[in-house]
Amino acid sequence: MFRILQITNRIPFPLHDGGSLAVQAMLDLQEQIPCAVRLFSPNASRNRVHVHDLPAQFSNRYRLWTFDLNTDLMPFSMFANWLYSKESYHCVRFMQPIVGHELRRILTGESFDIIQLEGPFLGGWLPLIREHSDASIILRAHNVEHEIWSELAACTGNPLKRAYLKSQSDRLAEFEIRLAQSVDGILAISNATAQFFRTHTPKHVEILGSFIPARPKPEPVQPDRLKHLSFLGSLDWLPNLEAVHHLLDSWWPVLHRKCPDMQLHIAGKNFPNTLMQKKIEGVMMHGAVPDAESFLRLHPVVVVPLRSGSGIRIKSLEALTLGLPMISTAKGVEGLNLKADVHYLPAENAHEFVHQAERLRSQPRLALDLGNAGRSYVSAHYGVQVLTHKLSDFYRHLRSL
Repeated sequence: MFRILQITNRIPFPLHDGGSLAVQAMLDLQEQIPCAVRLFSPNASRNRVHVHDLPAQFSNRYRLWTFDLNTDLMPFSMFANWLYSKESYHCVRFMQPIVGHELRRILTGESFDIIQLEGPFLGGWLPLIREHSDASIILRAHNVEHEIWSELAACTGNPLKRAYLKSQSDRLAEFEIRLAQSVDGILAISNATAQFFRTHTPKHVEILGSFIPARPKPEPVQPDRLKHLSFLGSLDWLPNLEAVHHLLDSWWPVLHRKCPDMQLHIAGKNFPNTLMQKKIEGVMMHGAVPDAESFLRLHPVVVVPLRSGSGIRIKSLEALTLGLPMISTAKGVEGLNLKADVHYLPAENAHEFVHQAERLRSQPRLALDLGNAGRSYVSAHYGVQVLTHKLSDFYRHLRSL
């Protein structure tokens, strides 16, 4: 049995965003090996969780170690960091003394075979980890993080904001490369992510997609529901927020003029008040929803209009495993190796979006075929047996070095 310390930059709950779902998927896989997992997760102020409301598994199975940490974005600190530092502000926010104090406490009190960083943001503590542990250290790369900020910079009209985002992207790129060269191995969540790290480090890089639990075969989507479109995603993640604004400003008005009875339903956690207060014909703003699966089944045409970001699209996989038809940009399915018009319908602009929405509405059989193909693909590539075997071999390889 592997003794594992899993380090995240926040408590991975509730399971309403891709990051939390990816961490939970890893925890589910580790149980199959099996592993004894200790979860080190600051209770970050930007995603504060009431610890007493957490499911029992966080104390019984994962033995959560948490503490309050202020990760609020401070405009003065951000500006000072930009002018007087060369370090990424994304990572500097986690270099607070309390994090080092708590890490030291857990590492001097327990021993581990594997220490796994879920993303790079606490990677600045790697020297302290090395000082107090002889465990093999893994970076699990959910994304190539700096690429997200580079793409956001490219899509930003404000010159000052663009310069700031570009600066932060460059700093984060340098940090990600240094970290990749310092850990013992890398678990990349997609082919594209693995390719980046293989270019910059000789360390062993394994591709391990995110485990998606199987669902019972759903009932076919009823034809009258195919006029209900949905977007579901965490709206404190800038690529999602940018995608929603682009959808509302550029794509939806064209579809609504042509098909005024169609509806668009938008949901997600950390819903901005400015977005909630928008009044747009045919658009319903739901905010956070208690049950993502029920929301998607009610509004089954899933729209993924992402234009930036990297890594793997957990929400897209979730929609596929539910057997739902999906309209997506290429960026929205990046890293999944899906086939357009087989697993999803492609759309890069308003004209293509309208065309695909009309196709689905007029061809219920197309929605059924897409759903069946998507479910089969997820089962074959993201099922528990395939991924558990790869993860177990990776851990054994590292411990043998």
